[in-house]
Amino acid sequence: MHKLYLILICISTSIATYGQIDEDFNDGNFTEWLGTIEKFIINGESRLQLSDTQAGTANLYRNNTFGDSTSWTIDVELEFAPSGSNSLQLWLAVDNINIDNANGYLLEIGETGSNDAIRLIELINGDANIIASGITGNVADPFDLTIEISLDSKNVWTLKSKPAQELIFTQEFSVEYIPQIDFNSLSIFGISCSYTSTRINQFLFDNIIVDDLQADMIAPQVLDAEVIDAVQIRITFDEAINEASATDIGNYTFTPTLSIASVEIDNNLPNVIILNLNDNLPSGQSTELMIAGITDIAGNMISPSNFELILTESIEVNDLLINEILFDPFPDGEDFIEIVNVSSKFINLNGLIIENNTNQQSETIVDDIILFPMEIIAFSENIDFLTDVYQPLPTAILFEQDLPAFNNDDGNVTLKIIEAGQDMILDSYDYDDDDHLSIISDTEGISLERLSLVAETNNPSNWTSASETVNFATPGYENSNNVATGVSEETIFLTNKVFSPNNDGNKDNLLINYNLDKPGFIANITIFDDRGRSELNLIENTLIS
Repeated sequence: MHKLYLILICISTSIATYGQIDEDFNDGNFTEWLGTIEKFIINGESRLQLSDTQAGTANLYRNNTFGDSTSWTIDVELEFAPSGSNSLQLWLAVDNINIDNANGYLLEIGETGSNDAIRLIELINGDANIIASGITGNVADPFDLTIEISLDSKNVWTLKSKPAQELIFTQEFSVEYIPQIDFNSLSIFGISCSYTSTRINQFLFDNIIVDDLQADMIAPQVLDAEVIDAVQIRITFDEAINEASATDIGNYTFTPTLSIASVEIDNNLPNVIILNLNDNLPSGQSTELMIAGITDIAGNMISPSNFELILTESIEVNDLLINEILFDPFPDGEDFIEIVNVSSKFINLNGLIIENNTNQQSETIVDDIILFPMEIIAFSENIDFLTDVYQPLPTAILFEQDLPAFNNDDGNVTLKIIEAGQDMILDSYDYDDDDHLSIISDTEGISLERLSLVAETNNPSNWTSASETVNFATPGYENSNNVATGVSEETIFLTNKVFSPNNDGNKDNLLINYNLDKPGFIANITIFDDRGRSELNLIENTLIS
């Protein structure tokens, strides 16, 4: 008898010293769990899921020890509206899996009507006493929640919940209640499902943690600082923050200096604050915001955090120009269109329409793409093709985007936006393969580059073939034939007095500039050879101003 008695003591001690629970089911099994394990599976999302073949009840449980300060966290999804017939019990700490005779504490979800709430229940020999109920109606419909409940050393029970994909918990109740059952006598944590035949696979669970209640020692972090408009900034933290520290204007520093009018905590999101400025954020210039001194509810202080802020502004005519186009790509390749922001503003390209008005096809940019002043971006349906064939500079900006079909010989590309229900044309170019350099016989795979950002877009003389030295295209970076317009007080002047049209990327084009003091001038331009003989009348009696 003594040997048997000692063996029983050893077995009992082994059960009582199980550690705390931290289960995410990522290993694909639940071998440490007991109960009707044949009625559960680990699904393809690595979540525990009920998987029965008929109506009934099912439970899983683990042996565990509990202190006088414990927290329980679990992700629960019920794909139906809970009811008396389809309900869930989370056994927080009980002494018996036969709940009709058990002592302990559980959460219960499922009742008749539309006022379903999470209920905290104390069991004494199976008799249930509701200690507290959560938010009315919070679990009346199908839900996917993270549920957290804790008992602290002062006998305060606190229930919180949040949608599983969100950050911030909502407190459902916090009540003081002295447990009538000694937690040292409780040894089971578990899940119990009751269901009809239509709900046999609609209970899902994940991320189960049962642990001693720990003091919050983790500092908050700033997740994002977002410009709402010229005078408002939204700052998001990863947890609820202390109001006094968050609304202290001295905890926010702008470079260059900006004056803050006020700081407000969002009424619905305790982790979000709004900075209201006296001064507008500058146009076309980034602003640095440093955030320091903010604490969470427990008093943990953030590390100083720095963010670069930019104010994006609406697109206007002449802000964006077409800078390059490839309309006749190599076989298995794709077209590309290149755009340059010639304004002094930061521009969001979301909503920009790229159109070919010869075939009435268009595509709209639906992504938030911020283009800086004088920044260039190329759009194509095949970025890998551009990279492999043209080997753009590492600084090139390329973006995968559907484009309208472009004819291989001639067509149109137009940039526009919809403003107050009306088309606003930003820029338009009627391209033609005759715009290529005349010495090139086969233009397949060669882009047309814009020469001058000042000259008219639809002037064929403002376009030429990309240089062979850059593999015949420069997607996403400065054109190989980019010509800066000269500045002179002369009436007529040349940017370069010598040019060599051999497509080597060096002075391939002659740019003739004129600076006229009044309208009505007629121009004639004739090209002569080195002996003074007329070779070509470039323009005759053309109105140029």
